[in-house]
Amino acid sequence: MDVELAKMIEAEFFTETSYQVLQDAIADAEAVLANENAMEDSISEAQDALRKAMEELQYKADRSQLDVLLVEAQAIFDHADAYVNQGWDDLRVAYEAALAITEESEQNSVDEAASALARAIANMRLKADKSQLQAEVQRADQIDRSLYTKESVRVLERALENANALLDRDDLSE
Repeated sequence: MDVELAKMIEAEFFTETSYQVLQDAIADAEAVLANENAMEDSISEAQDALRKAMEELQYKADRSQLDVLLVEAQAIFDHADAYVNQGWDDLRVAYEAALAITEESEQNSVDEAASALARAIANMRLKADKSQLQAEVQRADQIDRSLYTKESVRVLERALENANALLDRDDLSE
């Protein structure tokens, strides 16, 4: 029987649940082997259970990419005032789903959560830096309009209206 081989398998690489199934199969196999009155079918069953437990060991999921994305998402939450209002619902949903992922989760679940969170992060937009536009509007407000033609003053005032409309918007992104 493969009991000694099974005992050499280290827990650190496998999910807690699948490793516990292996430990239980090892204990059962040792109990059968220790029983000098064990029947051949009991030995066979214990050996099959041990092999099955070894074959069904699940590696812990690699969460490294997901963990990096969780840190990035948290940084966005921490600086929420720097972002436009769009995309927050998707980010929250993806973030919450990612938090639910554990090392016990299957790798494809980890990968799917990481992809969804990466998409949500990519869709977040920083608010536009309007400081230069604000400075130009202030400069334009200082212009003595009496020095210019009516037509050029109308062009300036239309440009100022457009600039002020942009300054009033919170949904502009870089």
